[in-house]
Amino acid sequence: ITLNEDRGESNFADQVVLYSVDIPVGTELLVGQGLSGTVMKTPEYTTRIVSSTLTAVTARIIEGNKDVTGAIATPGDSNYALVGTVDVANWYTLEVDLGNLVDQSRVLLVLDMVKHVPSAHNFDEFRAVAAKRLQGRTNYLQLWNGTNWNYQPNLNVVVVSGYFKRSVVDLSNLFVGNVFRVRLRTLYFTAYDYIAVDTDQSMSAYSIHSTLHPMRSAVLSHHGQNSFVSLGYGIGVMEYVNGEEPNRDPYLPGNYTRFGDVTSL
Repeated sequence: ITLNEDRGESNFADQVVLYSVDIPVGTELLVGQGLSGTVMKTPEYTTRIVSSTLTAVTARIIEGNKDVTGAIATPGDSNYALVGTVDVANWYTLEVDLGNLVDQSRVLLVLDMVKHVPSAHNFDEFRAVAAKRLQGRTNYLQLWNGTNWNYQPNLNVVVVSGYFKRSVVDLSNLFVGNVFRVRLRTLYFTAYDYIAVDTDQSMSAYSIHSTLHPMRSAVLSHHGQNSFVSLGYGIGVMEYVNGEEPNRDPYLPGNYTRFGDVTSL
């Protein structure tokens, strides 16, 4: 397994582990919780088994009251719900109506989305806006409780830059009343390709059991810099190129350089 940093940035790893998980045929194992913080968490906590049968939802962008239900209905169709403005530091809101889930004890929100990282010259502006709310988070969820929109501090939305990534948020037993609506608030310009809900109760019969595999070796190496190829709307993908980024020191400081032995991780 290779872990890559696609941009000219420094990542610091304190621990790397590998787990394997068996899941039923025709299902997905999606990441949802526990990717931040200082404590390593197991797949039993960070992942959920998602059914192949998902239920459609309706969605609208609050700013401008724009219906985007059609844009998020089909995965991989290059039709996106675009929320926000590229390189403008502000909070943007996508409201999702999950429909009638009165008798559903299992509610998993499935998201396929990508964020646009702001340009370096105004990144500090984004950081300042984030710092004023919710401990510096750049996205968060709100659930409707019948009267108000309630912030959910224990829910985490996994969204990356550079490519669409499907993730899951477990909303089971969190709603109050008979209205099942969610607001996803994002600081960065965000594109949503697909949003749906999993209420397949049969999936609850399957438990996630992971196996930890011991590390035998680890090598820290260098592969050159990657470039960002735009697909429009501030969305893009990484493309491998060889060589170094201009005016940047390629050697990382500290005890572990890119040529060092990192087996102790």
